[in-house]
Amino acid sequence: MTGLSRERLRERPAQWPVPDTLFDEERIGLIPRARFGLREKDEHPGTPRLYANGKFNTPDGRARFLPTPHEGLAEEPSDDFPLTLSTGRVKNQWHTMTRTGLSERLMRGLEDGPFIEVHPETAGKFGVWNGEMARVSSERGSFAAKVEITEGIEPGTIFAPFHWGDLWTEGGSVNDATHDASDPVSKEPELKGAAVSLAPLAVEGRGSGGRVASLREPGATPLHDASEVGSRGK
Repeated sequence: MTGLSRERLRERPAQWPVPDTLFDEERIGLIPRARFGLREKDEHPGTPRLYANGKFNTPDGRARFLPTPHEGLAEEPSDDFPLTLSTGRVKNQWHTMTRTGLSERLMRGLEDGPFIEVHPETAGKFGVWNGEMARVSSERGSFAAKVEITEGIEPGTIFAPFHWGDLWTEGGSVNDATHDASDPVSKEPELKGAAVSLAPLAVEGRGSGGRVASLREPGATPLHDASEVGSRGK
């Protein structure tokens, strides 16, 4: 991003990488310069698409495809933690919501705070109810969230968005329950596979709804309508 300046960003956005000069091979005209309102002859327009010239960052300029052997989860479910917690994002929200969480339009439908998606079979087995609070626990920590029962997720797996951290909830954040295992090559953390347990929470729900979660007997059939409670986009 050496080709960016505060002055330029005040005038218009730019998509990185943005080097400080325009390389000779980029002067061919693959990107219409007038479209970006460039002022200087060698001002780089930004890079809407990487490797459009067919050259990659390798000695011979050709792409490399590396096989990735399949491996199981770093932390498999157990008797004490029989479920798999998968984390991700939801539509309209970005990371920890420091900005998107302040937008009334972007928060529409999320006013009740953190939630987890649970399959009806799993909900019945662990005694949690649609719209009520539950606690997700691992051997490291736990967090509280509202239950959303949906057939859009597999039995034995629960999904929790990672957006609600300590800034938004006092019930613990999702990463209190995840682990620090990572891929040995890319170093990407395995945040979509932690072994957890699930239990109803008999405290007032966090968020504008202020629901009170009743403690139910495990194994009871949860009250839900799967046609009305759908899975949100990850």
